[in-house]
Amino acid sequence: MWTAVVVVLALSASSLAVHHDDDHLSVRERVNQYRIRSQNLHIDHLEHDVDDLEHAMDDLSRPLTAWDVNALKARIYKNEGRLSYLYRSVSEC
Repeated sequence: MWTAVVVVLALSASSLAVHHDDDHLSVRERVNQYRIRSQNLHIDHLEHDVDDLEHAMDDLSRPLTAWDVNALKARIYKNEGRLSYLYRSVSEC
């Protein structure tokens, strides 16, 4: 009789342990799902903000023309020539 009681108690304890692990996993899984959903919402909000800023920046300036591009290229080439002189003078020191 005592062995039956001990066996029943052991089985109930083991089933409680298994259910506790399942509950613990489900709680952990729910917490992970909450974190993932929260981060995805945050990313969506940031993408929306970046889109708004891009549209605002587009409205601030006019589109580049061929003349603007050529003028910028000329300035870059001119400054690169000045920088090469600096690099030569620094390497000689």
